[in-house]
Amino acid sequence: MCRNYEFRRDLSLLVLRSLSRQIVQVAGPNLSATFRQILMETGFLDRLANQLEANKSATCRRAIQRILLRIKEHCESGQYKTTTDAENEFRRLVDSDLACK
Repeated sequence: MCRNYEFRRDLSLLVLRSLSRQIVQVAGPNLSATFRQILMETGFLDRLANQLEANKSATCRRAIQRILLRIKEHCESGQYKTTTDAENEFRRLVDSDLACK
């Protein structure tokens, strides 16, 4: 069941990426950045949060979850150009949070 879901999800992403390339070819480069931001996944942030929560206090884990929600919202609104930008901001906010010192 899980494999079937993952296959469908991966196939959907491939179709979306293919469509985005076709739309960009027709619409031009200005649409490219916007469409790419819409397609940005946030699953990598969940994985990063799990890594950052390892061996942390309960207070710090709650702070990480709070920061995760905020970064996801920013990601989905297109604030970050790349996943690396989002990841760097996430790490910076966690490192600067008093609960995680």
